[in-house]
Amino acid sequence: MTSAIVWRVRTLGDVILSLPLLGELRRSGDVRVIGYPDAWEPVGELIDRIDSVEDPAFKRLFEGRVSPSVKHGLAGVDQVLAITTRDIKPVLDEAGVPHVRQIVPCPPRGLHMAEWLLGRRCVTRPRFRPDSNSRRVADTLIKTLGLSAPVVIHPGSAMGWKVWPPDRFARLADVLKERGYEVALVSGPGDASVVESVRAQQKCATPAFPPVSVRILAAILARSALYVGNDSGVTHLAAAAGTPTIALFGPTDPANWKPLGDVTVIRRCAAQADGSIRACIDDDCMTAISVVDVLDAVAIKTCAALPTLKLQR
Repeated sequence: MTSAIVWRVRTLGDVILSLPLLGELRRSGDVRVIGYPDAWEPVGELIDRIDSVEDPAFKRLFEGRVSPSVKHGLAGVDQVLAITTRDIKPVLDEAGVPHVRQIVPCPPRGLHMAEWLLGRRCVTRPRFRPDSNSRRVADTLIKTLGLSAPVVIHPGSAMGWKVWPPDRFARLADVLKERGYEVALVSGPGDASVVESVRAQQKCATPAFPPVSVRILAAILARSALYVGNDSGVTHLAAAAGTPTIALFGPTDPANWKPLGDVTVIRRCAAQADGSIRACIDDDCMTAISVVDVLDAVAIKTCAALPTLKLQR
């Protein structure tokens, strides 16, 4: 059995795109993670230990210093996969790690991030299986909103340039409800204001789930009929939970960053990424997607024949 550490300090979407790599490492031995515990905690069954990158000892590694406590903590580790732009291989070598692989967290053009991390093109679809308690809580929340299997809409993203306009989400939710769909809004960290903006622009405000943990959110998504959202961690979570997903992309290239699963990507930008996260700086990337575009995708995903709608694009 081997022991590996994955050094990955970014957010939920990055964690989910790392799941195929974690699965492969897990089959060979123990796996530890150095990163943000809140982002990694939901995939706890794939890892044996989570160390916070905020620990002063690990912060000193970025300064080129190896403390005795870090050397002790890395004792017995066979390999470290450092997914970061910072060059920490020299200090990890000094700490006595036999094998260090440093991976720049921006894949080359046309190569998906999960494949980039694995070092090959064959990628197993990541699956996120909520625990039984999370499923019970999710069922209660869904029933509390008077729903059974809703179309869930997430209008936010950690980066504002990835966001479809709130008034489009408002119009989408209104039309779906008019056509007989159950609809609900969900939020991720920092999304409360955009959710309220959507609700404020609707004919009748759509019910919204309260902020919940990632595990409970995954259970809500797994119980949902369909998910619609921007390029965000929550969208990756929906796909990993097995929910049919419609992902709205603009400045980011889905060839690199598309969620893995039952996903339909809508994108009107032709720019391709070349070693960066943002492939295009055009502010109109997201507004080029119309409400009709998304309704058509919903109809296909749900096998529903929506009537022709006269909507503003």
